[in-house]
Amino acid sequence: MASVSKVRIRTGILLTLVLLCTGLGVGAGFVVGPVSDWLNSLFGGTPAVLRLVLELPSWAAIGILGIVGLLFGLWLADETQKETLEVEVSLDGVVLKQYEAKQFVARRDIAVMFLDGKELVALDVRGHQLSRHKANDLSRTALERALLGAGYPYEVSGDRRATDFIEWVDGHPKLTAEEHALMRSRVAALRDKDSLAAFEATQELTSRGVLVREQRKIQQIRRARP
Repeated sequence: MASVSKVRIRTGILLTLVLLCTGLGVGAGFVVGPVSDWLNSLFGGTPAVLRLVLELPSWAAIGILGIVGLLFGLWLADETQKETLEVEVSLDGVVLKQYEAKQFVARRDIAVMFLDGKELVALDVRGHQLSRHKANDLSRTALERALLGAGYPYEVSGDRRATDFIEWVDGHPKLTAEEHALMRSRVAALRDKDSLAAFEATQELTSRGVLVREQRKIQQIRRARP
């Protein structure tokens, strides 16, 4: 499968995270003394880690905390990259990579693609959801250019059937008992910030022909055409 283009989180965003964390670490080195005095006045003591840093020369404390900030920033950037959607567009299909999982959607199966709020969606000719991934950190312009440039049916205006979504209410006859159980699992995972579990529940609902999205913290559902 010849690769045409990739759309991923901009390097500048990841670099900003690293620099911000490094800067915070360096800044902490400058204020560790006053913070220690403040804690001592409040609680009558200072944490052992702070006492250890205070024993160092100021330049060493600033350097060490700066390195700690840098390492934390690198870790945070790596985690952010894992959670951010990466779209590889080819003439045969698209590869969607997120949460260390990959999904391939064949070009011949895609009837339409669009951004639904901050999520990239692909549907087949019956309106069945082929994929739905959070894409809030991707450049809309880059995504549009990559998909349209490769001849994909990408709708810049969004979902034409958006008004067909209804609010999910547990027990509503539009879903089966098993599908309601999956919705409860999805809601619980979102509440616990378990992105992978929420993704898996959504994928299972998708396989049953149930489209799910979140609008203003409200879960909405829509049945694909049989």
